[in-house]
Amino acid sequence: MKHFIKFFCFLLVLEGFQIYLFYISYEEIKNKALAEINLLITFLAYLYFTFRAFIISKEEEKRKKIEIELNEKAQALKLSNESKQRFISHVSHEIRTPINSILGLSKMLLDGIDGKLTNEQEKQVKFIQKSSENLSQIINNLLDEAKLEAGKIEVHINTFEISELFNTLKGMIKPLITSPYVEIIFQEPDNIPSLKTDENIVTQILRNLISNAIKFTEKGEIKISVSNNNNMIIFSVSDTGIGISEEDQKRIFEDYVQIPNPLQKKFKGTGLGLSISKKLSELVGGSISVQSKLNEGSTFKLIIPIEIKILIIDSNVENMILYKKSFKDSPFKIIPCYDLKDAAHIVKQNMPKAVIVDILLGEKYILEFIKEIKKTDRKMPIFLTGNSVLNLEIADCFTKPLNCKLIQNRLKEVIKHENSSN
Repeated sequence: MKHFIKFFCFLLVLEGFQIYLFYISYEEIKNKALAEINLLITFLAYLYFTFRAFIISKEEEKRKKIEIELNEKAQALKLSNESKQRFISHVSHEIRTPINSILGLSKMLLDGIDGKLTNEQEKQVKFIQKSSENLSQIINNLLDEAKLEAGKIEVHINTFEISELFNTLKGMIKPLITSPYVEIIFQEPDNIPSLKTDENIVTQILRNLISNAIKFTEKGEIKISVSNNNNMIIFSVSDTGIGISEEDQKRIFEDYVQIPNPLQKKFKGTGLGLSISKKLSELVGGSISVQSKLNEGSTFKLIIPIEIKILIIDSNVENMILYKKSFKDSPFKIIPCYDLKDAAHIVKQNMPKAVIVDILLGEKYILEFIKEIKKTDRKMPIFLTGNSVLNLEIADCFTKPLNCKLIQNRLKEVIKHENSSN
């Protein structure tokens, strides 16, 4: 029995030793396997990142190639456009000189300076004069279009009375009236404030609209009126002419578009009049719209803001002085604000077209202000000045030192976009 117990203990020790050896072998195999797995993972990760870097480099190379091609095409298009504008400008000026001579000589003949004309002669000279005036208008339109495309039309702000503007227009359109069956009515302005904008641009737009109404109204009346609605001056030119179909109303403000009509054959043109008028209206922060029914008449409306209010929030007094001086002869009226605490109330009270905020007022407070404003008017453009890392829904961010000319141009672009989207 004693020997059996010893033998049994020996067997237990032997079994334990085998288990121990197995455990050591298992641990070695496991560690070796883990090491190989880690090595494999490292190798796969290396392959992945190498391949990813290769793909990114190829994409970057492709992007740079496309960017270079786009820049080359843009530059070629710019040069082509500039050449076209120079050609139009040069040719137009060359043609304008003899046309002015023809107009001058026609007037001299009609005035009878060299002797009285016979009825037939007078009729022929009037035909020459009318054709020359039409050609002169075409040339003026081409020149205006070239200037607008080149951004060379400058806005000159002045304050004027609507009644004086109407008196000027009456004199301008008098020679255009040829039909005794059409009555031109200027409705006298009533309680309309002075308008601060470019008077020449407004005059040119209204002259174009009235001229079109005269061309396409054979009988009835053409009424020119003005009203004041929500700080906007609205000029209306209504006629009882041929009207415009709903489909064509979407096209008439495009370049070189002429709606086919028997009356159109009487008046040669470029199809630029309404396109130019729309672009000119946008230059002064305004817009043009049309309401019309075929064979019943049309009403064109020119909407010009009495003043384009811009709220500027900046605690720096020197910056505010710079804004006020730089914006003095612009279509914009500056509403100064030196603290964000009052800003939301001022926005609700004045309803500005845009807001400019200095980043130094504190990103946390600016964020709260923008959230507050967006609750009531999500479309209001908000600009920041200074270096910002805020991820916000803003129209633009201007670096310092402030370039007020650049700010004004950007404001015009954004407001123009807002007007057209509305």
